[in-house]
Amino acid sequence: GGHVVVAGSPGEVMRHPDPPSLLLLLSSRSSEATLAPTALDGLVADVRRLRLGPLGPHDTLTLVQSLLPDDAPIDAQTLCTESAGHPLFVVEMIRHIVDDGASGNIKLDEALSSRLDRLDKASRTLLELVVVAGTPLEQDVAARAADLEYPEYLQRVNSLRIARLVRTGGKGLEDAVEPYHTRIFDVLL
Repeated sequence: GGHVVVAGSPGEVMRHPDPPSLLLLLSSRSSEATLAPTALDGLVADVRRLRLGPLGPHDTLTLVQSLLPDDAPIDAQTLCTESAGHPLFVVEMIRHIVDDGASGNIKLDEALSSRLDRLDKASRTLLELVVVAGTPLEQDVAARAADLEYPEYLQRVNSLRIARLVRTGGKGLEDAVEPYHTRIFDVLL
């Protein structure tokens, strides 16, 4: 039978005489600071680091074919080549085909530009500020630079986050906001 351990931290749970089995998955981007090894001391017995790269050609083609509408006026291989195996870029270009009726030789920058052009003025200004900063900004700094009250800022940054145009470290004033990926920088500037 199982048992319940009430503890104040994961370390306390794992130091229990009969600790539960635990699978802990952590991820970070290569541009982010890595988790200090001491943060995991005593918690885990086996730490494995996996580096994720782009999808291979076959997997990229499989993804494109699974997402691309049957009647889409574009060759799946064109999207595979332009995406360079990045699943997010595949989705971005397919969204451009479906939402904008794009056809022919689809380019990622065109797909992003089309979506950015549909942003309202305040959201676009906020995104431009975040991109031009060139480094993660504290959210209170971004809100003040965009001349937005914090509740309105949160609403706009959340919309940009859901649209995968920015990413944030949380909702706090000191939490960072930055572009979701570098291609946004390339398209805006």
